[in-house]
Amino acid sequence: MTVINPLYIKHHDLSIRFIESYAIRKFIYNGSASNMYKTHKDIKRGWSHWADAYSSKASQNQRALMKDLNSGVYQDIDSFYASLKELLKPKPRGKALKDKKKRTSQKAFQKESLGDAFIDNNQLISAAKKASLDLADANADQPTIILRAKVLAELYSHDAPLTDEQLQTLIDLINNQIDKHLKLDRIEAKILDQNNKNLYFMYGKIKRTINVGETIELGLASASKLCGCSRTDVKPTLKELEKLDFIKCIQKGKQGSTIGRSSIYRREH
Repeated sequence: MTVINPLYIKHHDLSIRFIESYAIRKFIYNGSASNMYKTHKDIKRGWSHWADAYSSKASQNQRALMKDLNSGVYQDIDSFYASLKELLKPKPRGKALKDKKKRTSQKAFQKESLGDAFIDNNQLISAAKKASLDLADANADQPTIILRAKVLAELYSHDAPLTDEQLQTLIDLINNQIDKHLKLDRIEAKILDQNNKNLYFMYGKIKRTINVGETIELGLASASKLCGCSRTDVKPTLKELEKLDFIKCIQKGKQGSTIGRSSIYRREH
């Protein structure tokens, strides 16, 4: 018998605890509650309470997940966990939702203004933004930048080769990103002047994790893990990075929230 450690046994939403435990009973213990209870005492203690919470408070999406679980949509525990993880992703609200709409409208504007030169390939755009960091660090000349753009186009758009106009759009994008990365030198100098290891390490981790304009979830737990600092250092560190205009908080999280609201930051430079 496969031994499994529940991932959400301490989740703030009791309905999630119940759904996960239900799936564990189904896939790991062939539907036997008694066998599950022998291994998982914590599930045994909480089962009735969690079941009541699910019955009275489960959301529509949670009930849909349970329906899929009972109807055979998931063939194993791994496929179930993949859907549960997707369900629990932080949903954009407030400023974050407004920011998402703004980015969507910006893409529509670019598509209209660029016309046939517009590149509708998110994977290629993301790869180009990441490559621009290495090119900036290497102080690459224009022929090197053009060559890298052509290589990326071949790798990520081989099924639909770019036109000459689209290739120029890609080159312009990389050059613009390089300019933004070079601006980081001034931000980095200010960080170094503060002799704050947590500040520098958080800056470096975010810089390597997301591109300019992209967002990242940085709650107390995730930010502490990313930086390797204590939770008490997280808020002042992120606040200082905001003051330096490196990141911007577009959604403030709520501890203990039942709606899965996490702190979301957008990288500005």
